[in-house]
Amino acid sequence: AMLGDALQAELSADDLRREYTEMVDYAESPIDEVEAMPPDTDSADAAQGERGWLYVAIGSDDIAEAVSLSLGETDGRLYVRELEWGRP
Repeated sequence: AMLGDALQAELSADDLRREYTEMVDYAESPIDEVEAMPPDTDSADAAQGERGWLYVAIGSDDIAEAVSLSLGETDGRLYVRELEWGRP
C-alpha cells in the first residue's frame, strides 16, 4: 500500500516477499534485527515530489543486509518511489 503507482504496477506483495526471502536466505540464524535509520530529507538535489530516502538495516548473528527506499510525496501522501535490495 506504501508503494507509488509505478512500483505497484511492477511489484506485487508476493514479489516483495520473494525479493526479501532471496536476500536473506543464506542466513544461518533467524533475522532478529530490523531497524529503520532516521530518514534523510535534506537532499539539495531532490527533484519535484522527492522527500528523501530511508535505509532499513536487516540482520542476524551471521548476516547484515539492508533495503534502501527512495520516498516521494504527492498531495500530502508519502510513498515509496524506488527500492534497492541489499547493502549498498
